[in-house]
Amino acid sequence: GWSPSSGNPCFEALARFPGALPRTAVANRVRAALEARGFSQENTLLAHSVCPDEVNSQRGALVELLRERWGEPFALGGLGGVPFAGKTGFRALAGKVPEGGHVFLTFGPHMSISQDGELGRDPGPWQEAYEQCCQGHCGSDYEDPADLHANWLRARLAPRASTIAASPCPLAALATNAFEVVRDQVEAVLDNRLGSGCLVLLGGVQINMPFGFEEHFMPLVFEVRTADRLAVDLLEIFQPPSTGA
Repeated sequence: GWSPSSGNPCFEALARFPGALPRTAVANRVRAALEARGFSQENTLLAHSVCPDEVNSQRGALVELLRERWGEPFALGGLGGVPFAGKTGFRALAGKVPEGGHVFLTFGPHMSISQDGELGRDPGPWQEAYEQCCQGHCGSDYEDPADLHANWLRARLAPRASTIAASPCPLAALATNAFEVVRDQVEAVLDNRLGSGCLVLLGGVQINMPFGFEEHFMPLVFEVRTADRLAVDLLEIFQPPSTGA
């Protein structure tokens, strides 16, 4: 099935990520919302800022499902989904947009759930950075010039580590904190000046599920921006339909 049923250990783990949906549901709702606004593969350039871990680009991943609809993506992300390609990378991306066309950027960190419902059994770069911060292995004394991305992750997590550790589920809190860091860096590198075109942002936490279940995605940002930074918030498309009074 797409999602674990009640009673499955993965069901309880997934509840730590409110609003998370199977990647097929996410991709289909995004497609319907964007096509209704005139977006197509011909006038839209897909981009992503996700961790280069192969689990995020293999068959079954959200990025791959988006690629099937929107075409080959432009990659901006480094470790943890941070857009380490920077402003230079975004300018290169913007130069490939069709005349009058749009950019569709999906971004965010990822967290794994094991068959028995354990979070983070397959640790990603944010988890490794968090554990190092908890051990006091952060700051200039622990920086490695050959490991720039990891240095950056630790520096951004260090002020948040104690709050994350005190939360009821530290690894779920780590995922949402990592998302906030990635989102802020995405905002720092963006340039909305795409002529008459729009910038679409789809951000959230990718949840790598065990065999038998689809990858899930907890959407936290879905909006369409114009060059003057006016934004249309479309996040409500992921909400369950109202049952009425």
